[in-house]
Amino acid sequence: MNGLLPENYEKAFRAEKIFRLSLGAILYASLIFLFGIALLAPSYFALKLSLNDTLRQLDTQELSVQRRNAENLEREIISLNSMLRDYNRNEFRKFSFSNLLAVFLNSSTSGIKINGFDFDKNQNGLFFIRVSGEAALRSDILAYARALKNLKELSEIRSPIANLLKDSNAPFIIEADIKKEFYEQK
Repeated sequence: MNGLLPENYEKAFRAEKIFRLSLGAILYASLIFLFGIALLAPSYFALKLSLNDTLRQLDTQELSVQRRNAENLEREIISLNSMLRDYNRNEFRKFSFSNLLAVFLNSSTSGIKINGFDFDKNQNGLFFIRVSGEAALRSDILAYARALKNLKELSEIRSPIANLLKDSNAPFIIEADIKKEFYEQK
């Protein structure tokens, strides 16, 4: 017996001392572990949630870019379709007006020289054509105006008095209203 306690108590005391030191070490490690979890958990979750948020935002931005591209393509397709529709509609009308120009040229007599044609629209929305040219004689202008009055495509002929002021080499301008049935889309 080295100490004051008997030997059987000394063993119990040593076992209790080892148990207390082990328990203290375990409690100290547990306490450090809990403090570590308590201090690191918010940053862990912040990183984890921010990563998910970042990925979610990236996906959302990709979707919005794809939608924008789709909307731009859709707008382009719509504008191209309207341009094609207008082109086809105008192609049908172009043939009719070119036939009308041929009729104007074929109706001219030998003394008439046509310099130009102008298409325009009046206040009522009806198209008219303005023929400008030069006539060798005043009677050629009158004959040409009569020939135009007989055309089924025209509704009204206007020839100003200024056309009749000169006897020879007379410049003229004749306006003719085109019938609406002639150029309407069928």
